[in-house]
Amino acid sequence: MNNNPVKMLFELAGTAADVITEYKNKGGILADEEKTESRMNICADCKSFDKVSSRCGACGCFMKVKVRLMASSCPISKW
Repeated sequence: MNNNPVKMLFELAGTAADVITEYKNKGGILADEEKTESRMNICADCKSFDKVSSRCGACGCFMKVKVRLMASSCPISKW
């Protein structure tokens, strides 16, 4: 799992910038329930996903939050 605080901070900053851009361009922040559920299902089946903490081992993000953000993406391109 990515526990490097500097790398996690840069990942968070990148995600925040993407969310702001998405809001500016499309007027929304949150993905619909269907997309959120689909993303979470993909994560749950991924070898990088830590089921205990619900965190991604590749980026360190808490996936219950990240899958809900329309502009977010999987760090290993699964969604």
